[in-house]
Amino acid sequence: MVLGLRADRPGVGRSGTLGRRWTELTRLMSAQWPSGVVPHIVFWHEDKSYFPGPEIWATERTPPSSGITQPPLPASAAARLFAGDPDRERAVTSLRSLWPGLMAWLSWIEPARKGPHGANVVVHPWESGMDNSPSWDQPLSVVPEVSPATLDEHQADTFGEHVFVNVLSPWSSSVAP
Repeated sequence: MVLGLRADRPGVGRSGTLGRRWTELTRLMSAQWPSGVVPHIVFWHEDKSYFPGPEIWATERTPPSSGITQPPLPASAAARLFAGDPDRERAVTSLRSLWPGLMAWLSWIEPARKGPHGANVVVHPWESGMDNSPSWDQPLSVVPEVSPATLDEHQADTFGEHVFVNVLSPWSSSVAP
């Protein structure tokens, strides 16, 4: 999600740009799961060339989504939008609308991503918010490659639900999204 929180582009009115930012944030939060998790990818449009697509994640959500999250930066984005929006009525209305979902996400992520040592953890490199960082190259080099060709039907059906839950199972049975 890109909210463009830095300087506005030349020729684009601040109020109009902020309206679009609120809309993007609202759209992201509309994909929130009942548990409070906000998935890191929402498949708004079908794209057969994207891997891993919704058939691999198999979350059975509408709209289709991945089964992992990322740092809850949209909570900070909403605060920045609220503080910087000169249209106070829009800012108040937007934040009031988003608030329950943002609080549900924060309430979910605290226990769901707390390791046995008390520190926050990620259950997949993409949850770090640094999806394609070279920092992951060495650790991921020892993980077997997964592609549609290497997944049998059962694995594809359960990939999104079980792979990440199994990583966490020693810590808690209530951490799955």
